[in-house]
Amino acid sequence: MPFNQQILGIDCGHSKHRIYQGQQMLLVGRDGNCSNITIGVALVNAEDIVNYTWFVECLKEAGLNMSDYPVFCDRSDYFRSVAKTFDINTRYCTLHITRNLLRNNRFTHAHKNFIWELQECKWEALYEGQLVLLGKDCGKEVEEIVRAIPPERWILYTAIGQTPLYGWRSTNFVESVNATTLVNKLREKAPFEFLDGVLESMANALYKRQCNSANWLKAKREVTPGAEELYEEQLREMGNYKVVVTIKDKQASVSRVGRLPPFRRTVDLEGNRCTCALMDQYQIPCKHLIAVLSHVGQLDSVFSRFGACYKVSNYSTVFGDAAVEIPATSELAKSCLLPAKRKEVRQGRSRKKRIPSAGESRPTRMQKCANCGTSGHNRKTCKSGPGPVAVVSSTTPSS
Repeated sequence: MPFNQQILGIDCGHSKHRIYQGQQMLLVGRDGNCSNITIGVALVNAEDIVNYTWFVECLKEAGLNMSDYPVFCDRSDYFRSVAKTFDINTRYCTLHITRNLLRNNRFTHAHKNFIWELQECKWEALYEGQLVLLGKDCGKEVEEIVRAIPPERWILYTAIGQTPLYGWRSTNFVESVNATTLVNKLREKAPFEFLDGVLESMANALYKRQCNSANWLKAKREVTPGAEELYEEQLREMGNYKVVVTIKDKQASVSRVGRLPPFRRTVDLEGNRCTCALMDQYQIPCKHLIAVLSHVGQLDSVFSRFGACYKVSNYSTVFGDAAVEIPATSELAKSCLLPAKRKEVRQGRSRKKRIPSAGESRPTRMQKCANCGTSGHNRKTCKSGPGPVAVVSSTTPSS
């Protein structure tokens, strides 16, 4: 996966076909234009260790080693087991973690920001402090649950200087592709029609990328529009910063105008680094670096400081000669396999609730005593005494 954003996401979705009730397994990446790209699709009978193992091995045989990239996932026990076997660097979806915590009575929707702020901690000390605050607000039980999740699997500070995550904290970019297949009604199709539709969608997306790269080269663009949009967000902030050059042509100190006391960032021009970590994680120039380049008269060199995946020349190299092969019907061989077992139609209302992920349980309703109406016990153990008893006379009233 050279010259794309070095990140992957994996997810499973239920087939919506009336007979085939398997799982649609999906692996998604991100290209240099900050767009989703479907890398692998499979149909399996269930989300389990055997099928995840087979999927990872198929990808490896095709030339993609998942252990080379961070892979965003939910905390499914099945994939975590397979990831451990193949030494895959998993990153847990923060959104799934908040959903799991909502099953605890002390953790409410008002506390969700605690988890998002915890995830974006850039220092270990800040992470520990946020955990303590979480425990004070939500209780020790919630704190221990969160503390048990390895920080290297989801907290930002563990990725800084190690692995660029391009701002991603959840599996939303994978789930958006799953949602697209739902909107396009691909998930309602039978297995063959589903795979044929996915191939058609991948071919159309590739053709669009090839046309775009040709137009960008013709327009002599240096970086992709998606990368330039991120850059312009940083460029708009450039004027809010004051620059002090500490080592000529090598290093500068940057602080926000009007902030007291000043919070200083150090920009390393030679190493193309900044202590704000945005360049480390996104691989695009941050507002502090842009301010320094403008101050020293080198702003015209800014595009040379973008990550390799954002360069139009590299984008064209990746997709220019790529192909999605859709076999002709005459080339398909008839399978000797038996057709899929028809779905057993059960009586009653069909199940529509989402299957809980790891660590998540269904909420249970508090039972109340039929005698006194309070919770925590039943009628047999009620200490309030027997409830009122209706007495019905067996004699008929006199006329």
